[in-house]
Amino acid sequence: MVHAPVKMWRLLTVAVCALALFAHASTAAPFGMAECPHTCDDAEDARWAAAVGLETCDRANNKTLLDVVGEARLRQIVADLHVTPFEPEAAQCMLSNTKFPRASEMLRECVPLLSPPHNASNMDRQLASMGVMRDPRAGASQGQLISLCQPEMPCKVFNRFLINMTLVEEAFECGHEAALRLLRTVVSKDFAETSLLAVAMQNSVTGHTDNCYCNLKNGKGVRGPMYGPIFYANLKLLALISFDLVAGMPGCRVLCDSNTGCNATFPAVP
Repeated sequence: MVHAPVKMWRLLTVAVCALALFAHASTAAPFGMAECPHTCDDAEDARWAAAVGLETCDRANNKTLLDVVGEARLRQIVADLHVTPFEPEAAQCMLSNTKFPRASEMLRECVPLLSPPHNASNMDRQLASMGVMRDPRAGASQGQLISLCQPEMPCKVFNRFLINMTLVEEAFECGHEAALRLLRTVVSKDFAETSLLAVAMQNSVTGHTDNCYCNLKNGKGVRGPMYGPIFYANLKLLALISFDLVAGMPGCRVLCDSNTGCNATFPAVP
């Protein structure tokens, strides 16, 4: 049983977290004010992709971030995030918390989609470079691929647990230090800024589609997980769990054909 003073402290901390995010949000332009709500912000895309060494390739590939930038630079990139990783026990708790089973389940399912494990197939890594997954829904055509940020897929559902602070409550169950490390991450200026850009993109006309993408000025599209601000925010969250997860993220993203609505089928085609 959680004693009342501890529970009140938890609620106060969550409230402070929410206020901090709101404070960052209040300095940003309203999402509805974008001239073209189906476009990406090219400058922000390039800025945040460059910040973590994410490159762009012509076709699906299995290059990891570690492959692209090298270990020394990647460790510096992670150090510059100013993230204090969870202790191993807390990380495992976040992935298997019985008091928040749905949040843990979505985290477990989302992580390998963002950062395929060491034993992942080349095809899984190629799909990750595109920001897509096999469509698991009943009735989906064989070989159909959809964006990882499709509205009901694990990574998007996990996002909702982050936004409504369920993830913070779960972190408290894994220890106060784990909760503080998560809170420091999500209220940081760079995380709040990239999260706002992510919300703007995902709330756009094309952000609500199965392929969850936006358009760049070069005529190409980019699916949500490969959009610079979203990739950066996801990387910062994975850094809370382990350096290895950051290292396993795609290092060379693939853009998509916005003329086809960024549709793709298996085997992977850019």
